Amino acid sequence: MAGLADELNFEDGSRFIPLDVSYRWPFKEKSHHVMERLEKSKWAILAAVVFTPLFMWLVLYKAVPAIAVYSVDTLPHNVINQMGEQSFTVIKKLALDPSELPIEQQAKVQAHFKSMLNALSLDQSVYRLSFYKSDSFGANAFALPHGRIVVTDELANLLADKPNALKAVLLHEMGHVVHQHSVRITAQSAASTIVLAVVFGDLEGVAEIALGTGASFAQQGFSRDMEREADSFALTQLESLGYSSNDFADAIEALQKSHTSENEHLEKVNNLLEYLSSHPSAQERIDNARK
Repeated sequence: MAGLADELNFEDGSRFIPLDVSYRWPFKEKSHHVMERLEKSKWAILAAVVFTPLFMWLVLYKAVPAIAVYSVDTLPHNVINQMGEQSFTVIKKLALDPSELPIEQQAKVQAHFKSMLNALSLDQSVYRLSFYKSDSFGANAFALPHGRIVVTDELANLLADKPNALKAVLLHEMGHVVHQHSVRITAQSAASTIVLAVVFGDLEGVAEIALGTGASFAQQGFSRDMEREADSFALTQLESLGYSSNDFADAIEALQKSHTSENEHLEKVNNLLEYLSSHPSAQERIDNARK
């Protein structure tokens, strides 16, 4: 590199550094000449400025997602189970409290849940429904990698008089599990971080990044494309089960009104707003369901 002395390294580990920073060894003169020409070329610098971001975009938004899909298909089931349990433990500790829903209300929703699993030929040993109270999430539901679906008391009460709307929400969360979204988003997050670490030369903690990502998806929302894919699954299955896509629209409208009311107290819903930030707009999802 221009301005830096060209070191000469010996087999015994010693090295010689010329005082003249511009001196170049004759046997490396050609390679140095090419590098220094590139470093001083405005066109080369301009090309790097233009093509480096393009290359990073292709890697992070095209190659990494494709690799994530492939890697998910190769993961053993016990690894996904461990990821799910680890994530569930973290989320319970940070944001969930024991449910206060009446046992009868829980049993009724559980019956609907199992009925849909049977109708869709989904394994009841994989898909499990749990209820928790959450001041952080409010009226919400989420799916974990190994098939556990969590519904908050606030959501169950919000849709208590709209059982079909709650079924639509459950189908949406089933869609996340069917398409393995939580595992894919974790794989994408880990791969993107590793790519950036390699590009920028910071490899410290790569092992931790690669091996300790089981709960990372708990801190981020699903991507918009994955949300749309889960929406599509819910709308398709609603029709196949004899319900209406309007049930899904009713659920989103109820959630929208609930969250709008909560947003008047922003200090209480920061976690919720962060969770929803990567979802498609509520109105977009409502319009899609109505159509």
